[in-house]
Amino acid sequence: MSEPTTLCLVCEIVRLKENDCLNFEKRLECKNTGRPLPELTLKQVTQDKNKSVNRYFKKTMYDLCDFICGCKDRNMFFCFPCLLFSSTNDVWCKTGVTDLKHLKEKIKKHSLSADHIKCMVSFSALGRVDIRLQLDSTYRKSVQKFNENVTQNRYILNKILNCIKFCGAFELALRGHDECEISENPGVFRGLINFVAELDFIFKDHLEHSKSFKEVSKTIENDLLDSILFVAQDHIKNEVKEAPFLCIQVDETTDSSNNTQMVLIIRYILEGTICERFWNFIKPEGKTANDLAKAIFHELDILGIGSEKLIAQCYDGASVMSGNFGGVQIKIKEKYPNAHYVHCYAHHLNLILQKAASKEKCIRSPKRTEVLDEILQKRFPRAAPTRWYFNTRCVETVFENKENIKICLERIIELEDDSVTLQQATGLLNHLENSDFVYWLNIFHLILPHSEIFNNLQKKRKLVATEVQRMTSHFQQTIQRIRETILNDKKIPEQQKNNKRQRGDLESKKRIALEICDIIIVEIENRFKFSDHLVLEQLIRKENYANFKQQFPEDILELIKVNYPIIDSAKLKTELNVIFDREDFRDNDGATELLKLFFNINLSTTFSETIKLLNILCTIPMTTVESARSFSTLKRIKSLIRNTIGQDRLCALTMLSVEKSMIKNIGNFNELVIDHFAISKERRIDLKYRKM
Repeated sequence: MSEPTTLCLVCEIVRLKENDCLNFEKRLECKNTGRPLPELTLKQVTQDKNKSVNRYFKKTMYDLCDFICGCKDRNMFFCFPCLLFSSTNDVWCKTGVTDLKHLKEKIKKHSLSADHIKCMVSFSALGRVDIRLQLDSTYRKSVQKFNENVTQNRYILNKILNCIKFCGAFELALRGHDECEISENPGVFRGLINFVAELDFIFKDHLEHSKSFKEVSKTIENDLLDSILFVAQDHIKNEVKEAPFLCIQVDETTDSSNNTQMVLIIRYILEGTICERFWNFIKPEGKTANDLAKAIFHELDILGIGSEKLIAQCYDGASVMSGNFGGVQIKIKEKYPNAHYVHCYAHHLNLILQKAASKEKCIRSPKRTEVLDEILQKRFPRAAPTRWYFNTRCVETVFENKENIKICLERIIELEDDSVTLQQATGLLNHLENSDFVYWLNIFHLILPHSEIFNNLQKKRKLVATEVQRMTSHFQQTIQRIRETILNDKKIPEQQKNNKRQRGDLESKKRIALEICDIIIVEIENRFKFSDHLVLEQLIRKENYANFKQQFPEDILELIKVNYPIIDSAKLKTELNVIFDREDFRDNDGATELLKLFFNINLSTTFSETIKLLNILCTIPMTTVESARSFSTLKRIKSLIRNTIGQDRLCALTMLSVEKSMIKNIGNFNELVIDHFAISKERRIDLKYRKM
């Protein structure tokens, strides 16, 4: 049995009129739907001066007036207001119009008819309050009184909202242990509410005498936090729409409840200024690449990011994220082909050295005891094997004070009676005299000082792309020289003859040491593989302008063609030649300064392709420290004593803390939050104004 066909809106209105079923509700529903503007297949052939003229329907014909509509089933034009309200047999509401040649004249003639004007008035008034009621003084007074009450309610809610924003900005707990009126310690938020009440008589009067919305309950707080998060994210989405390019930064950690938290940071350029925005904490369904990619895709769909707009993705060095065959970065690039994987350069080195050090199981730092610390009168550096810092000070301290440490340990063994201390001292002494330990201490004493310098330079907040490239190349050459030193047995002390225990011979350890250097060199090449954006920045370095003016760098232009086809390379070459030739641009060094110059002197249209290149260079980050800052905020908000906080509330409080500057710059932020709070669900207080 075939399914019944669905009538178009015009045919449905005609059918309802014929059956006398076109009531107020149906008319209002049709008005809210809007006039139908379908594609018609109208064609008209006329004779004009012994010449046949063919006329066809065009979509722009609907723009001739604001009342014309179309019927796809009948393939005709109609007047939408007259269809709904006219009772005449006019062609515009009964049979339809197909005359394309005289369509303008027919529209003009119909718009002048009295019946059409009456229908337009009825159509305009449909769904509105009756005009007579609006003019009634009693009604106007009631609306005015109602709006005054709304103003007061919004004033009270604004005060409560400011207290929530204050606690969120300084990462203070919203709920206290005992929030009753007689409690001496009701918590920071309740104490802040009471403090505001002492300063504001209107607010205090509301809390004392209001019958509704008197107590700031947990539900009200959560609803306000939801509205805060909605407004902040909506503002970020609007900025994302205006931004030419985007970069996402994703990192993962475990919160105090042992739940996986994945943070998403969005980086973009807005009016020549770099913006890094916290977007959300995400709880993926699993830890596989598919689960993580699915969670990221969901957030990107909410943001509405186009396939060409996302130009970079930054993760940590875990294989599930950075893998070249099944990692998240490959899955993201399948949908966003311009999203090149660029790692935070301060992350790389720690991961490379950890991988190199894991090659040999005997490579480890010695244990430190309080007794040894006290006798030496020199505190050993505290171990901090975080992703941001590979601690070399402990290795350096042991290397420089090895003999003194051994003397102290021998003295402890002679004088100490405590068995535990004796065991620890004996174990440490044996460890310091172990040939394997001494050998690897010397090897890493050669490598780690260079790695620490490299790491510290990469953590600079205003890191320049060309500087990263130079530092990476220098570090790689340094490791190569150390490898040659090990190969030639230079500066490597021979094993001491008085060592009690031997673990492996020198040739075996030497082979492993060479392999460690090889791993570091290879991993540097792999992890710093995508560096084309570092090369591109040479185009806007003022020290290169003179050379590029003589000979344009065609090889760099080819890199732009390959990696960023969205840039018109021919026009870019012309624009760059102008920049290289003029003295005006030689006072501005770097992508950010040049980008601001173009915006300040209104040349963004003239240098459109250069603007694209500068936006790309500024959007791609050198470090991803913003995600680490979000994790620091996470640990302060969701602590051991606040580990039951919900996910939405956690995201809202983090937004208040991390993006407090952005929220402060949104002039009507509180009004927007209250508007969303008012419409999110039914409220016991009036927060929406009525029109007179």
